Amino acid sequence: MTKLSTFITSAFLSASAIQPSHADDLEALGDALQLIVPAYSLYASNDLNGRDGLWSCGRAIAYTALSTHALKRAINAPRPNGGDEGFPSGHTSSAAVGFGCMLGQEGWSNTTIALGAASLVTGYSRVESEHHNWEQVAAGFALGAAIGYFSTRHLSEDQSIEYNTLLDGSQSLTFNMEF
Repeated sequence: MTKLSTFITSAFLSASAIQPSHADDLEALGDALQLIVPAYSLYASNDLNGRDGLWSCGRAIAYTALSTHALKRAINAPRPNGGDEGFPSGHTSSAAVGFGCMLGQEGWSNTTIALGAASLVTGYSRVESEHHNWEQVAAGFALGAAIGYFSTRHLSEDQSIEYNTLLDGSQSLTFNMEF
């Protein structure tokens, strides 16, 4: 719980350090959380699973950034404020990959719930500041969370995905998750 308190405190302090006198504190908080959530997930991944956790989460962050920017350029959707390259939300995908990394490694916990909430706050800040609409934020969240989760889930013993070819030639895909 100490790590979680440190994370939340750091998020609010970073937001005020980025734009201390700016009227839009929510936007500043979203700007800070897009960096704090993945940074925390790298730290916690190393703590949970050593080098394997660190590298798996680091790759997920890199894949998310590359995928997000490739989609932005390929789709070139307009933003609510008149800008371009609005789909998907990069701030939201950046925060959500940290959530996904932790969810893949430790399942649902107080930490993953806090990281998920921080990712949603990041998305909300992007809509409120008119940088994105809800569809762009939802796509960013789904992209980041999925890449983070599927890049790190192999590190958790209570979660698995199995693909099998059965004797009759049919195929099966099984998802297992313990609660």
